[in-house]
Amino acid sequence: MPKIVFVRPCETQTQDQGLMVGRTDLDLNETGHTQAGALAQYMQSWPISRIAVSPMKRALSTALYLCEENNRIPQLISGFQATDLGEWDGKPKQFVLEKDGARFERWRTEPDFPCPGGESIRNIYRRSFCELVDLVALCEPDELLVIIAPAMILRVMTCGILDLPLTHALSFALNHGAVSTFTRLYPSGPYQMSRWNDISYQYEPMLALDGSFPGELP
Repeated sequence: MPKIVFVRPCETQTQDQGLMVGRTDLDLNETGHTQAGALAQYMQSWPISRIAVSPMKRALSTALYLCEENNRIPQLISGFQATDLGEWDGKPKQFVLEKDGARFERWRTEPDFPCPGGESIRNIYRRSFCELVDLVALCEPDELLVIIAPAMILRVMTCGILDLPLTHALSFALNHGAVSTFTRLYPSGPYQMSRWNDISYQYEPMLALDGSFPGELP
Protein backbone atom coordinates (compact mmCIF):
# COMPACT_ATOMS: atom_id res chain seq x y z
CA MET A 1 0.00 0.00 0.00
CA PRO A 2 1.18 3.56 -0.66
CA LYS A 3 2.80 5.93 1.76
CA ILE A 4 0.22 8.48 2.94
CA VAL A 5 1.05 12.14 3.58
CA PHE A 6 -1.38 14.45 5.37
CA VAL A 7 -1.00 18.23 5.01
CA ARG A 8 -3.11 20.73 6.93
CA PRO A 9 -3.94 23.82 4.83
CA CYS A 10 -1.85 26.88 5.55
CA GLU A 11 -3.08 29.86 7.56
CA THR A 12 -6.10 32.09 6.88
CA GLN A 13 -6.82 35.46 8.47
CA THR A 14 -9.75 34.18 10.56
CA GLN A 15 -7.76 31.28 11.97
CA ASP A 16 -5.00 33.71 12.89
CA GLN A 17 -7.59 35.51 15.05
CA GLY A 18 -8.38 32.42 17.13
CA LEU A 19 -11.79 31.74 15.57
CA MET A 20 -13.29 28.31 14.98
CA VAL A 21 -13.33 27.77 11.23
CA GLY A 22 -15.37 25.04 9.60
CA ARG A 23 -17.11 25.64 6.29
CA THR A 24 -16.50 29.37 6.25
CA ASP A 25 -14.60 29.31 2.97
CA LEU A 26 -11.62 31.62 3.40
CA ASP A 27 -8.44 31.81 1.36
CA LEU A 28 -4.87 32.01 2.66
CA ASN A 29 -3.52 35.19 4.23
CA GLU A 30 0.02 36.52 3.66
CA THR A 31 1.44 34.15 6.25
CA GLY A 32 -0.43 31.25 4.66
CA HIS A 33 1.02 31.98 1.22
CA THR A 34 4.51 32.15 2.73
CA GLN A 35 3.93 28.79 4.43
CA ALA A 36 2.59 27.22 1.22
CA GLY A 37 5.56 28.39 -0.81
CA ALA A 38 7.93 26.95 1.78
CA LEU A 39 5.94 23.70 1.82
CA ALA A 40 6.32 23.30 -1.94
CA GLN A 41 10.08 23.80 -1.68
CA TYR A 42 10.26 21.33 1.22
CA MET A 43 8.43 18.61 -0.71
CA GLN A 44 9.81 19.30 -4.20
CA SER A 45 11.98 16.17 -4.22
CA TRP A 46 9.30 13.86 -2.79
CA PRO A 47 8.07 11.28 -5.35
CA ILE A 48 4.44 12.43 -5.19
CA SER A 49 2.06 10.34 -7.30
CA ARG A 50 -1.31 11.83 -6.42
CA ILE A 51 -2.55 14.95 -4.58
CA ALA A 52 -6.10 14.68 -3.20
CA VAL A 53 -7.60 17.92 -1.91
CA SER A 54 -10.55 19.21 0.08
CA PRO A 55 -12.73 21.60 -1.97
CA MET A 56 -12.15 24.38 0.61
CA LYS A 57 -10.27 27.42 -0.75
CA ARG A 58 -7.57 27.21 1.94
CA ALA A 59 -6.85 23.59 0.98
CA LEU A 60 -6.88 24.18 -2.77
CA SER A 61 -4.64 27.27 -2.54
CA THR A 62 -2.15 25.27 -0.45
CA ALA A 63 -2.31 22.41 -2.95
CA LEU A 64 -1.67 24.62 -5.99
CA TYR A 65 1.79 25.55 -4.71
CA LEU A 66 2.61 21.87 -4.30
CA CYS A 67 1.07 20.87 -7.63
CA GLU A 68 3.03 23.50 -9.54
CA GLU A 69 6.31 22.45 -7.94
CA ASN A 70 5.66 18.73 -8.56
CA ASN A 71 3.80 18.96 -11.89
CA ARG A 72 0.62 17.35 -10.54
CA ILE A 73 -3.08 18.11 -10.95
CA PRO A 74 -5.12 18.30 -7.72
CA GLN A 75 -7.98 15.83 -7.32
CA LEU A 76 -10.92 17.41 -5.46
CA ILE A 77 -12.55 15.08 -2.92
CA SER A 78 -16.01 16.10 -1.68
CA GLY A 79 -15.75 13.86 1.40
CA PHE A 80 -12.85 16.00 2.62
CA GLN A 81 -15.14 19.02 2.98
CA ALA A 82 -14.48 20.92 6.21
CA THR A 83 -16.40 20.13 9.39
CA ASP A 84 -19.91 21.55 9.61
CA LEU A 85 -19.53 23.42 12.91
CA GLY A 86 -23.03 24.86 12.78
CA GLU A 87 -23.51 27.63 15.36
CA TRP A 88 -19.84 27.52 16.35
CA ASP A 89 -18.45 28.37 12.91
CA GLY A 90 -16.71 31.75 12.97
CA LYS A 91 -16.98 32.19 16.73
CA PRO A 92 -13.93 32.69 18.99
CA LYS A 93 -12.76 29.34 20.30
CA GLN A 94 -12.54 30.69 23.84
CA PHE A 95 -16.12 32.01 23.63
CA VAL A 96 -17.43 28.56 22.62
CA LEU A 97 -15.52 26.88 25.45
CA GLU A 98 -16.84 29.37 28.01
CA LYS A 99 -20.44 29.74 26.82
CA ASP A 100 -21.12 26.32 25.32
CA GLY A 101 -18.50 24.19 27.04
CA ALA A 102 -20.85 21.37 28.03
CA ARG A 103 -21.97 20.73 24.47
CA PHE A 104 -18.42 21.07 23.16
CA GLU A 105 -17.28 18.43 25.66
CA ARG A 106 -20.08 16.10 24.59
CA TRP A 107 -19.16 16.65 20.94
CA ARG A 108 -15.51 15.88 21.74
CA THR A 109 -16.19 12.74 23.79
CA GLU A 110 -19.38 11.32 22.21
CA PRO A 111 -18.75 10.58 18.51
CA ASP A 112 -22.47 10.49 17.65
CA PHE A 113 -23.31 13.82 19.32
CA PRO A 114 -23.54 16.64 16.73
CA CYS A 115 -22.42 20.17 17.46
CA PRO A 116 -25.39 22.62 17.49
CA GLY A 117 -26.65 22.94 13.94
CA GLY A 118 -23.69 20.95 12.63
CA GLU A 119 -22.32 17.43 12.41
CA SER A 120 -20.92 14.75 14.69
CA ILE A 121 -17.40 13.35 14.63
CA ARG A 122 -18.89 10.02 13.51
CA ASN A 123 -20.34 11.73 10.45
CA ILE A 124 -16.95 13.25 9.62
CA TYR A 125 -15.48 9.74 9.79
CA ARG A 126 -18.19 8.20 7.62
CA ARG A 127 -17.79 10.68 4.78
CA SER A 128 -14.00 11.08 4.84
CA PHE A 129 -12.49 7.70 5.68
CA CYS A 130 -14.27 5.86 2.87
CA GLU A 131 -12.75 8.39 0.44
CA LEU A 132 -9.30 7.68 1.88
CA VAL A 133 -9.80 3.92 1.49
CA ASP A 134 -10.82 4.39 -2.15
CA LEU A 135 -7.79 6.60 -2.86
CA VAL A 136 -5.39 4.11 -1.28
CA ALA A 137 -6.90 1.31 -3.38
CA LEU A 138 -6.11 3.26 -6.56
CA CYS A 139 -2.41 3.59 -5.69
CA GLU A 140 0.46 1.20 -6.29
CA PRO A 141 2.49 0.03 -3.25
CA ASP A 142 5.45 2.27 -4.08
CA GLU A 143 3.40 5.44 -4.65
CA LEU A 144 3.10 8.48 -2.41
CA LEU A 145 -0.40 9.84 -1.81
CA VAL A 146 -0.71 13.42 -0.50
CA ILE A 147 -3.97 14.55 1.11
CA ILE A 148 -4.58 18.23 1.89
CA ALA A 149 -7.64 18.75 4.08
CA PRO A 150 -8.78 20.74 7.14
CA ALA A 151 -7.33 19.73 10.48
CA MET A 152 -10.38 17.95 11.92
CA ILE A 153 -10.74 15.82 8.80
CA LEU A 154 -7.11 14.73 9.12
CA ARG A 155 -7.44 14.04 12.85
CA VAL A 156 -10.50 11.85 12.34
CA MET A 157 -8.89 9.93 9.46
CA THR A 158 -5.80 9.44 11.63
CA CYS A 159 -7.99 7.65 14.16
CA GLY A 160 -9.22 5.41 11.35
CA ILE A 161 -5.74 4.65 10.03
CA LEU A 162 -4.37 3.80 13.48
CA ASP A 163 -7.55 2.02 14.62
CA LEU A 164 -8.05 4.44 17.51
CA PRO A 165 -11.39 5.44 19.08
CA LEU A 166 -12.85 8.60 17.54
CA THR A 167 -12.77 10.17 21.00
CA HIS A 168 -9.01 10.56 20.44
CA ALA A 169 -9.45 12.87 17.43
CA LEU A 170 -8.85 16.13 19.30
CA SER A 171 -5.78 14.69 21.05
CA PHE A 172 -3.65 15.45 17.99
CA ALA A 173 -2.10 18.93 17.80
CA LEU A 174 -1.86 20.06 14.18
CA ASN A 175 -0.40 23.39 13.05
CA HIS A 176 -1.13 25.23 9.82
CA GLY A 177 0.77 23.64 6.95
CA ALA A 178 1.88 20.71 9.11
CA VAL A 179 3.06 17.53 7.37
CA SER A 180 2.31 14.07 8.76
CA THR A 181 3.17 10.69 7.23
CA PHE A 182 2.00 7.10 7.54
CA THR A 183 3.87 4.04 6.28
CA ARG A 184 3.23 0.31 6.43
CA LEU A 185 4.88 -1.43 9.36
CA TYR A 186 5.61 -4.24 6.88
CA PRO A 187 4.22 -4.85 3.35
CA SER A 188 0.93 -6.48 4.36
CA GLY A 189 0.78 -4.98 7.84
CA PRO A 190 -0.96 -2.01 9.44
CA TYR A 191 0.01 1.60 8.95
CA GLN A 192 2.19 3.34 11.51
CA MET A 193 2.58 7.07 12.06
CA SER A 194 6.13 7.91 10.97
CA ARG A 195 5.89 11.72 11.23
CA TRP A 196 3.41 14.09 12.85
CA ASN A 197 2.90 17.86 12.78
CA ASP A 198 6.17 18.59 11.00
CA ILE A 199 6.51 22.36 10.47
CA SER A 200 10.31 22.45 10.53
CA TYR A 201 10.38 23.83 6.97
CA GLN A 202 8.56 26.98 8.15
CA TYR A 203 11.16 28.26 10.61
CA GLU A 204 13.38 30.21 8.23
CA PRO A 205 10.64 31.79 6.04
CA MET A 206 8.49 32.71 9.05
CA LEU A 207 11.39 34.38 10.82
CA ALA A 208 12.07 36.36 7.66
CA LEU A 209 8.39 37.34 7.35
CA ASP A 210 7.57 38.56 10.87
CA GLY A 211 10.22 37.34 13.29
CA SER A 212 7.99 34.63 14.81
CA PHE A 213 8.49 30.90 15.20
CA PRO A 214 5.69 28.82 13.64
CA GLY A 215 3.42 27.15 16.15
CA GLU A 216 4.51 29.27 19.10
CA LEU A 217 1.90 30.28 21.65
CA PRO A 218 0.61 33.88 21.62
